[in-house]
Amino acid sequence: MGLTLVYLSLFKLGSGSGVLTPDATNGAVVLHAYVQNTFGGLGSFFLAALIFIACMVTAVGLTCACAEFFEQYLPFSYKTLVFILGLFSMVVSNLGLSHLIQISIPVLTAIYPPCIVLVLLSFTLRWWNSASRIVAPVMLVSLLFGIL
Repeated sequence: MGLTLVYLSLFKLGSGSGVLTPDATNGAVVLHAYVQNTFGGLGSFFLAALIFIACMVTAVGLTCACAEFFEQYLPFSYKTLVFILGLFSMVVSNLGLSHLIQISIPVLTAIYPPCIVLVLLSFTLRWWNSASRIVAPVMLVSLLFGIL
């Protein structure tokens, strides 16, 4: 419920603040301009602190989860994987938001259809005698649709 309110607020903010930044390249620019206009410098400080905390919580959780997962499949220790993932994250973070979005959109567009199909098929796996004979071709077709 709380996240729904956050997203609805961001939708409202984005729809009504186009006059503040008509040449904005991404949503972060619009959000900063709105907060700066409404709350001043102190508001920008609180926005930066809030974004920092949200990003740190996400980064720590994702790094720990990925290291824990890959520890099972790669010949590296948990600490080594955390270090590697942290280093990789630092390199990626220097790309900038606009460039990162530009890179990630084609990747996400390609993998969304297979992910959606996989979730939907997971509800029907018990209906098939040989689930792999159903899942593999359907996943391949959905990947082709995602790529094209």
